[in-house]
Amino acid sequence: MFKMCGGMPLALVLAAGLLAAKCKQLPEPEISVVSSVEQYSKSDGIMKTLQMSYDALSLPLRSCLLYLSVFRGGCTIKKDRLIRLWIAERLIPRKDDERRAQEIRGDGGEETRVEGGEIIGYEENGGKETGDEKSLWETGQLYFKELIIRRLIQPVFNYNDDQPVGCTVHGVILDFINSLSSKGNFVTVGGAHLSTDMVRRFSLDCFNNNDEDRDATLASFAMHLSRVRSMIVLGDIEGIAGRSALTLSGKIDGTPVLPSFKLLRVLDLEGTYHLRSRHLQGIGGLVLLRYLGAAETAIDSLPEEIGELGQLETLNLRKTKMPSTLPTSMAKQKMLAHLLIDGTVKLPSEILKMQGLEEVSTVGVYSSRSIDSVAELLRKSERLRVLGIRLDGSHLSNDNESVRTFLMEVTRSNKLTCLSLDCLNFGLLDIPLEFPPSDQL
Repeated sequence: MFKMCGGMPLALVLAAGLLAAKCKQLPEPEISVVSSVEQYSKSDGIMKTLQMSYDALSLPLRSCLLYLSVFRGGCTIKKDRLIRLWIAERLIPRKDDERRAQEIRGDGGEETRVEGGEIIGYEENGGKETGDEKSLWETGQLYFKELIIRRLIQPVFNYNDDQPVGCTVHGVILDFINSLSSKGNFVTVGGAHLSTDMVRRFSLDCFNNNDEDRDATLASFAMHLSRVRSMIVLGDIEGIAGRSALTLSGKIDGTPVLPSFKLLRVLDLEGTYHLRSRHLQGIGGLVLLRYLGAAETAIDSLPEEIGELGQLETLNLRKTKMPSTLPTSMAKQKMLAHLLIDGTVKLPSEILKMQGLEEVSTVGVYSSRSIDSVAELLRKSERLRVLGIRLDGSHLSNDNESVRTFLMEVTRSNKLTCLSLDCLNFGLLDIPLEFPPSDQL
C-alpha cells in the first residue's frame, strides 16, 4: 500500500480508512483504482484516493461530509452542533424514505444534487417529521464516527473525556469537499460578491474577508439570497471589528432585513459576538425556520415574536447575555426539541410542559415550583434524552427534602442518556444521597 500511495502520508491515511471501513472485499473496480494510484503524480494520487473514499460513502453520508464546507478551515467543529445542523438540514434519512422520495419526485419537496445528478439529500416542505428523533440523533453520531473511521475528519477530545467532542478537517480534504460542494451548488461560501442567483446554503466567513468584504452586509445580498435555505455566519469580535456582516439582520430604510429570507430553515450565528437583540427584529416572519443558533453572542433578550416560529426545532442561547427569563410565547413552539440555555435563565413552566423536548440544558432550579416543573417534564416527556440542571441552594434552603426527592427521581430515570447536575451553595451534609446507578446514564 505504501508503494501504491507513493509514500504520501495523507493518501496512506485515507486508504487505510477506506479499508478499515469495509466489512467486505472491495469491488473489483475499486481494487483496480487502488492498484493504479502509483500511476499518478503525488497530488493526483491524493485526489484519486479522496475520490475513492467519497464514492465509497452512502448517499446521506456524502451529504453530511459536503456540509462541512460551511465551516472555515482550521477550526474545531463541535460534534453536537454539527449533528443538530445535519438533522435540521434533513441530511439524515428518516423513516419511510421510499414514500418520501416519491413525494420529492412528485409535488412534495426539493432535491440536492451533485455531479452526475445524484440525489444526496432532500427535504420536505413544511415541518418536522413524526419519525423517531432519538434515532436521528443516534444515526448522526454513527455518521460522525464513520467519518472518523474513514479518516475524513480528525476527532477532537476533551482532556477528561474518551469520546470525541468535535473534529477538524485536513486542509487538502477540505479543499476537495469545497470543490465538490461548489460544483453541485451544495454550499455557497460568500464575501461581498456572489456568483449565482441560486443560493441554497450560504456561509459567510468574516475571519478571512478583507476590509471591503467586511463592510458589505447581507442586506446587499438580499436579491441573491431571497431563496436561501440555510445561512451560517462565521466570525468573532476580532475578525469583524464590530462592523461586519452582522448588520445582516439590521434594517434598510427602517425595514427589518430578516423577513426577506422567507424560505430560511437554518440560521446559525454562533460566535458572532457583535450580534445584538435588535438584529433579530422581524425573525417571527421566518415561519419555516427550524434551527436558530445564537450561542456566544451579545443578545440580551428575545422578541415575543419568537413564538411565531412554529417549525423551530433547535434554539441555542448558551453563553449569551440573556436575562433571567425567556418569553412565555415560546410555549407555542410545539416542534422544539433542542433547547440550550445557561443555567442562570429561568424557564417558564409553560415551556417545560412541551412534549417534544428531547434535549434541555441547562435548567435553572431556584424554587419548589421549578422543581415540580422539571419533575413533570421528566415524567411526561416521551422523548427527553438529555437534561442539564442547575440547583442553587441559596434559594432552596428550606426545600432540602423536595430537592432530595427530586434528585432521586432524576437519577433513577431510565429515559435519560445524559444527565448533568450543577449543585451550588449546598452544604456538604445538607442532602445525603445514595443513588442507585442507572444503566442508561
